[in-house]
Amino acid sequence: MRNAQKNPTSIRLAKAALAVFTVALLGLASAPQAQASDNDNPSKEQKTVIDITGSQQFNPCVNENVTITRGKDTIRTRTQDRNNGGVRIETRDQSEGEGVGDVSFLKYHYDELFETRNESSETTFTLRLEHRKHLIRQKDNPRNDDYFERTRTRLEVVNGVTKASEDRIRIECK
Repeated sequence: MRNAQKNPTSIRLAKAALAVFTVALLGLASAPQAQASDNDNPSKEQKTVIDITGSQQFNPCVNENVTITRGKDTIRTRTQDRNNGGVRIETRDQSEGEGVGDVSFLKYHYDELFETRNESSETTFTLRLEHRKHLIRQKDNPRNDDYFERTRTRLEVVNGVTKASEDRIRIECK
């Protein structure tokens, strides 16, 4: 279990898969409710903080592993029942910290954000995922050694048929 706590990416993927499965089940099994604003339904929130000191990140711009020397992963989950018989689940998983390059011994700033938003009703299921990762080397004359990654995915299923999907991926060395 200790290794799972040190690997935020595994935690994110497991939470996203569980959220998708939960939303699909709840969205299909929920009965219609009286019409009212979703604001009438209180949301439930949960926060977890994990020490990621000692974990590793890879910077493909300079082919270097970065060991996180000080960092934390904060996971916030919010769920809310919806009046259309569905549920909304939002997860924000943010890792941040400082690290050192295993080859260059230069300092790095590390920031990674993974957000999911799942909404369901009796007939519609919508999933939005966004992932951003930055590994920024701290030095005087940077030359394409900072890693930036951004991925966006959107999927909408209505009555079992995919109506809209979108994938955007951008990876840069700056």
